Amino acid sequence: MKRIILFMALIAMSLQFAMAQGAQGQGQGQNQGVIGEGQNQTQGQGQGKGLRTDRKMMEIKKIITLSPTQEMAIRAALAEHQKTGDSILLKVSDPNVAAQLSYESSKKYHIAFMNALTDEQRVEYIRVTNAPEMQAKAAAKVDVLRESGSYTQAQLDSAQVQIFDYLMLEKVVYTRDKYDYQKQKENIAQLKKLQPARLRQADTQQKEKIEKKYHQGTTKW
Repeated sequence: MKRIILFMALIAMSLQFAMAQGAQGQGQGQNQGVIGEGQNQTQGQGQGKGLRTDRKMMEIKKIITLSPTQEMAIRAALAEHQKTGDSILLKVSDPNVAAQLSYESSKKYHIAFMNALTDEQRVEYIRVTNAPEMQAKAAAKVDVLRESGSYTQAQLDSAQVQIFDYLMLEKVVYTRDKYDYQKQKENIAQLKKLQPARLRQADTQQKEKIEKKYHQGTTKW
């Protein structure tokens, strides 16, 4: 039941995603000069770019099945993102400017990629690509609970499943709304209401452990 509630919460927030993207494309043309200037210098690398795009598309299609229209849209966004990166590398000497342009290009690609997918595809892609990290984080939380000696192995196993599901749900929200910080904040606040009790307990125990080390002067910075 808990996993069903988490999934329903995720889908409810996912339905809001496409509605908020209409205004995201504004202001993207300001840096087209830099992008365009680099295109001529990188034309000789076209074959290499094609291979990079093909490899990324293979990675995506191993996880989710794309329609021809979806693949075309993602491939075009990916190719533009890679071309922009090459242009920045060749044409922009100021690292601060390069970082800003890279950020804007990554944002544009990420939004295009997310928009091309259905709600279910977004969830599946984010879940698969982030599962190892979330498994490790859930295991670390369970290790904190185990240290207290208050739980049976069966309880710890159940807690790890619940914690993993919740952390993955948070990860989906963070990744899907990666560049919409206000929406990200609002959705995470809503998710906190579904936070498993064992996760809250693990966080409390971890905080107490850190405070104890701090007061004893054994904290390693």
